[in-house]
Amino acid sequence: MPSSRYARELSALADTYRSTLAWNAEDLARVVATLATQALRVTGSGGSYSSAAFCARLHALATGQPAIATTPLEVVQTPYLNGTGLLCLSASGRNKDIRAAFEASALAETKPTAALCLVRNSPIKGLRDRYRFTDLVEAALPIAPDGFLAVNSLLAVCVLLARAYRLAMRRVAPFPQDFADLMAHSDAGEIFDRDVRRVLKRNTVSLLYSPALGAAATDLESRFVEGALGNLHAADWRNFGHGRHHWLAKRAKETGILALVSEGDTALARRTLETLPEDIPLAVVSFKGEADVQAICALTVGLQIAGVAGSLVGIDPGRPGVPEFGRKLFGLGPRLARTTAGQMAVARKLRVAPEIEVVLRKNYSAVTEQVATAQSCGIVLDYDGTLSDRRSRFDPLDPAVAKSLKKVAATGAIIGIATGRGRSAGAALQEILPADTWPRILMGYYNGAVIVPLGEDPSADTGDYTCANAVGERLQVWFPQATVEVRSCQVSVSGFRYGQLSMIAHTASRLLAAEHLPSYVVCSSHSIDVLVTPARKTAVIAAVRSAAGCSDDVSVIRLGDRGLWPGNDFDLLSDTMGLSVDEVSSDPSQCWNLAPPGLLGPQATVYYLDRLVGCRQGWLRLDLSEDHPELRKP
Repeated sequence: MPSSRYARELSALADTYRSTLAWNAEDLARVVATLATQALRVTGSGGSYSSAAFCARLHALATGQPAIATTPLEVVQTPYLNGTGLLCLSASGRNKDIRAAFEASALAETKPTAALCLVRNSPIKGLRDRYRFTDLVEAALPIAPDGFLAVNSLLAVCVLLARAYRLAMRRVAPFPQDFADLMAHSDAGEIFDRDVRRVLKRNTVSLLYSPALGAAATDLESRFVEGALGNLHAADWRNFGHGRHHWLAKRAKETGILALVSEGDTALARRTLETLPEDIPLAVVSFKGEADVQAICALTVGLQIAGVAGSLVGIDPGRPGVPEFGRKLFGLGPRLARTTAGQMAVARKLRVAPEIEVVLRKNYSAVTEQVATAQSCGIVLDYDGTLSDRRSRFDPLDPAVAKSLKKVAATGAIIGIATGRGRSAGAALQEILPADTWPRILMGYYNGAVIVPLGEDPSADTGDYTCANAVGERLQVWFPQATVEVRSCQVSVSGFRYGQLSMIAHTASRLLAAEHLPSYVVCSSHSIDVLVTPARKTAVIAAVRSAAGCSDDVSVIRLGDRGLWPGNDFDLLSDTMGLSVDEVSSDPSQCWNLAPPGLLGPQATVYYLDRLVGCRQGWLRLDLSEDHPELRKP
């Protein structure tokens, strides 16, 4: 039997499984939905690396997107991969390595960057609050604490992830209702006292496994090394056939074979094992059911196998004893490379236009100089993704955004708001801005189709609906799961997972063009809009100039988050004074993001607003010299 500490942890698994099934996984499912539209790296240290291996395969199977498990150090040294998100897994969020990986990813502006922890107010929460575009889910479950090796936290994290992926992918199949039901998906039964013990008494264990059970193999290898339980090497069925079998030819008398067989590999496993020498001890555990359940069941069987191995060598895997040098090694942490605001500005452009690197590096200085010296008669801001976070778009504006916007309004400047929304954007701004400033706040509703001062009703809609109705009908046919809103000036489509919008905008544009319907399609942080009138967000710029009594060549500062086509700020930010708070275009002379690394969305908006300087009555200038030292005057 396993020894005391580890035995108590194993005996708590049933309670952990019950608590994990009872936890509301909706928030985690929402984060998974943002991860699901692209490739993913999953990172964790120690036992959390086994969870990462489980999640990587789960992501690939559930979404069809590539996924890899990686160590935190690999993330720190390569924090950004094009089109690849990051998920950090940690029971407590305390170790230096996982925090470094999360921060490195945030500073590199890897999107999405997310973390899952099993405690409230973990150290990662402080990093999430610093880099607000990131996500953190804290599942504070009442589970038994881990000893030296992850046990209950491993089961909890894997079950949480499997449930969240099912919810995000709208799979309704229920999970095994209790721990006994889960374990019934294997035939482990009583073999621990027979076959497994015979195998584990050998000096070396050769672990053969099905790819679907790869996380269990990863975890067993980790436990045997970290717990000093014995020698173990692992290979899947076919990799074993490409040379690894030679170990048995030379060391058969000191080796036992442990085989983990998934339901889909029964024939291959049988044919493989039948070729091996009969005098080598062999233990075979087979699994059945849905892929995620098989994988979780195999991980749990692996926990039990480690317990048997510990009892045979007289080591408690839950409390093996940690040497002083081990504590020192654990306390070491990687160093983060720091990037300046200027370096990050160029890096953002290089991600969309790497082929013009020389031009981008040359233009950076010219663009920042023009931005710093320009005197502007007003400012135009996008709403969703710029003033409002996409994850809380129906909530009041963040207090930091409200404070900065009020300061700008107090200068007497003309402020334009260019949004795809209707009156909800105006209502939110009325809550935070003094009424005496409303005449100077020009609301460009429906992507500039209706422009009125804040406080005036934009709802009057007497336009011709013929074209909009035709567009709306076709979009509802093509995207039946979506919500389609039809107005005479635009048709809005929402209800898609975050990250799908650009792809859907391209698809809608092609389909509409093929039917000779208006095909000017743009996407915001939450929807796609088909504009069926000539109006664009740039109309708000003209309105600001007119209100300020200025000519068409006078500078206006523009802030938005979707500057890369088909983003709905592409036109708005197509100017040297068009500054992005997120996505930039490939144009080397306009639509730059000059905010410091890790500040995106409303955080970057606050950064810009707080650096506006009143240079004469109602006119504004941006002072970015604090983070772009080349702008400082000698």
